Amino acid sequence: MASASFIAVGTSQAAFATTASASRLVTVTPARILDSRPGAVPDDGVNGVIPPAGLINLQVTGRGGVPASGVTAVVLNVTVIEATGVGFVQVFPTGVGTIGSSSNLNIEYVGQIIPNQVTVPVGNNGQVSIYMQGGGDIAADVFGYFTPATSATAGRFQPASTTVSNRALDTRDPLLVPVANPGDVKNCGDFATWDAAWRWFWTYKRYGDIAKLDGDGDGIPCNSLPGTKTASPPADLFKLAAGGVFTLGITQPGGGIPSAVVANVTVTDATAPGFWQVLPTGGAAYGSSSNLNINAAGQTASNQVVVPVAADGTITIYTQTGGHVIVDIAGTFTGATSPSSSVGLFTPVTPNRLVDTRDPSNTPSVGPLPRTTIINVNTAGRFGVPAGAAAVALNATITDSLGAGFVQLYPTGGATPGSTSNLNTASAGQTIPNAAYTSLDSSGRVSMYVQAGGNVLADVAGWFSGTGSSDITAASVLATIPTVEEYTGPLAYDRDLFTHWTTQPDGCTTRERVLIRDSTTPAVVGTGCAVTSGTWLSPYDGATWTTPANIDIDHV
Repeated sequence: MASASFIAVGTSQAAFATTASASRLVTVTPARILDSRPGAVPDDGVNGVIPPAGLINLQVTGRGGVPASGVTAVVLNVTVIEATGVGFVQVFPTGVGTIGSSSNLNIEYVGQIIPNQVTVPVGNNGQVSIYMQGGGDIAADVFGYFTPATSATAGRFQPASTTVSNRALDTRDPLLVPVANPGDVKNCGDFATWDAAWRWFWTYKRYGDIAKLDGDGDGIPCNSLPGTKTASPPADLFKLAAGGVFTLGITQPGGGIPSAVVANVTVTDATAPGFWQVLPTGGAAYGSSSNLNINAAGQTASNQVVVPVAADGTITIYTQTGGHVIVDIAGTFTGATSPSSSVGLFTPVTPNRLVDTRDPSNTPSVGPLPRTTIINVNTAGRFGVPAGAAAVALNATITDSLGAGFVQLYPTGGATPGSTSNLNTASAGQTIPNAAYTSLDSSGRVSMYVQAGGNVLADVAGWFSGTGSSDITAASVLATIPTVEEYTGPLAYDRDLFTHWTTQPDGCTTRERVLIRDSTTPAVVGTGCAVTSGTWLSPYDGATWTTPANIDIDHV
């Protein structure tokens, strides 16, 4: 049965506005819903190479676990296979938008294979349109869909904190590979060779010298064993071999198992051409979908993934041909045990260009940008993104790169440049895209750190609600916590036993420091750090106090 239609076009479709609706994410087992190669599964009605300026209208509702109705947007991984010409690929809601107003993939040479994650509103008849400027074969895998909701438990986006490192895995660095601590279970006599001791030592080095193999503290274990020694780790210790897998645990803020994780996955020092797949552990067959594609040995490539998390709280990374892999967590989608709220719901918008440093009318700085340049891009009030949005779904692109390097997206003022990456270039003159769910600062701005130098673009496809539209309060969360009878036994808490407060280095007591910190107006501080007045708001019942003596601050 045909599920897609093919149209050769050279102009554009009419521009209409999509109907915006706050939505929650529902994940599906990753499944392929489009593959234009003749004889490929599924039967999508598209067979053969798409010519230049070709347009596919792809049916997404009613397929691959996506329901026939009640869908505002879908999460796809779109891959161009054996490109027949250079140019861009654009994915947009059918019947909505203008060809060329945004882009999702960029082809640099004939024969290239390149993927990108796409979050796209659903258009007319439950379809999305794929325009290929240069032509080639194309495949699409579905990972989830958004459905309307005014509040939800599962399926709300929780951006990861950007003030700390969110690198969950880097197989190049043993200290950034999560492995279980085996404890003090080895002696140097347990190893036949120094190489074996060295590899064991570095496998668990993130926990220190747990087996006390480095007696003299020189960073080299088991000096008594024969062999050429070094204090550096083995370069290939955690590098995945062909057919290799790595299982990674995922948690959500506050604990519990999220429904999905959003991560930027980078493959580097690839062993050979082939694909990489990220999937819920045990939830799909290897090869049933793909997330990254490698064209040559040694290549570095990145792609954002939005992937369901298995019931045991893990995802699995599978590689067809091997290499190193890096995972930077951008956020999670809440699981079923999370409290109901409107914070983190997604509202899709017609894809449009937020910034283009080649266009003086649409950029804070005209490019090409020098290396290590930072530009701050405003989103509030543009293309349907309101003030107070917490995050946006973007497609970022670097073009005319000045050399090897990376591009990083983060909320303005909210991260250290270089702490993560979203795009990677290997040489000058490249054009590389990647999707990014990125947090915004309180003014609705996102920063782009262009370490590689060059021109950058960013297209917006939707936004995630922030606390300004939240229906969650401390009182509502408190109401969900089970209560029990107060314990009154011999070890019960007695406030009278804690009559003194620790004095801080500045001479203030802990109580005084808490009063100063938590006052919503500047606290008035008298002699000896005594707080005489301020304004304190209770999040539990909304009451306000202005007299410090009326406030209890207790140990918890």
